[in-house]
Amino acid sequence: MGFNRQFAGKNVSLMKSDPLFPLLEYDIRKGLVFPAVRDGTLYFYHGGGVLFQFKGTMFRRNPHYDDKGTRKKSGFVSERNYGGVKFIDSYEEFKCRNRKHFEKNDGSGSNERQYLDKFYGDTYRGKTFPEICVLDIEVNFNSDSQKKCDMVLFNSVEQELMFVEGKLFRDGRMSCGIKDRTPEVINQVNEYSGIISKNVDTIKDQYMNHLSIMSQLFFDFTWNGNLRIIPGAKLLVYETPTDEEIKTKSAYRARRNLKKKVENAEIAALWVPASKSGDYSLKKIWNHFR
Repeated sequence: MGFNRQFAGKNVSLMKSDPLFPLLEYDIRKGLVFPAVRDGTLYFYHGGGVLFQFKGTMFRRNPHYDDKGTRKKSGFVSERNYGGVKFIDSYEEFKCRNRKHFEKNDGSGSNERQYLDKFYGDTYRGKTFPEICVLDIEVNFNSDSQKKCDMVLFNSVEQELMFVEGKLFRDGRMSCGIKDRTPEVINQVNEYSGIISKNVDTIKDQYMNHLSIMSQLFFDFTWNGNLRIIPGAKLLVYETPTDEEIKTKSAYRARRNLKKKVENAEIAALWVPASKSGDYSLKKIWNHFR
C-alpha cells in the first residue's frame, strides 16, 4: 500500500518563506482552509476541493477549478506556468472559484461536502488539537483508486483515530435499486475497513508523522505520542428521511431495506435526519461510534 504522510523540514522552511503562506495560515486559523499532509506534499483544502498544494519548492494550483478552457484541465501548475496570474493577488478569487465549483445549483439542497466541511474548522484554531477534531480528509489509501474516505477523526485525549465515510441518503451509491441489490456504499466501507485492518501499523506510523508535522507547523511543539486505530470504517448518513417525511410505501421500504443491509453487513452507521444535522457535533458522532 502506497500510503505516506511525509513532508521534509527543508520544504517547511521554503513554504513558510513564500508570501502566499501567511494568507493560508490566517484562513487555517479561522477554519476556512484545511491543511493535510500527503507524500512529500501539503494540500490546502477550501470549499470542497484543493485550493493549493505545496510540493518541492513551490505552491501549485489545479486550473480545473478556474474554468479556463485554454488551460490544462487536470494536474497542478506552478505560478510561473499559470499564464501570468499571481497566486497572492488572486487568492480570494481562487477561494471563490473553489466554492462555486462545488455549489449545488439544481435545487436539491446541500451536497455531501457542504455537510462535512463544517467539521474541519476547529482543528487549528487553538494552541493545540481539540479533544475531538478532524485530522485528515479525502484519504486515498491506494494511489491507483479514485475512492477516498471522507475524514479521519482524532481523539487527542485518548490518542485514537477513527475513519468515517459520509454520504447523503439520496446518493445513488446508497440505493438498493429495484432489484434489491447490495448498495455500493457497503462495498466501499468494507473495502476501507479491510485496508485499515491489513495495514494498521503502516497507517498508525504515517499518522504519527502527520501529527508531528502539523503540531510543529501550527502549534510550535513536537507531538510524540502513540496512536490507536479504531477498527472498521464508519458510515455517517445525512438527510435520512424521517417517518413524517416519507410519503410513499415504496420510499419507506427503501429506507428499511437500506438500513437492514447496512446492519447485516455489520457496518456501524449513524443516520442523521436533515432537520437534525446541526445537532450532531464531532463529539456526538465520536461517542456514537465509539
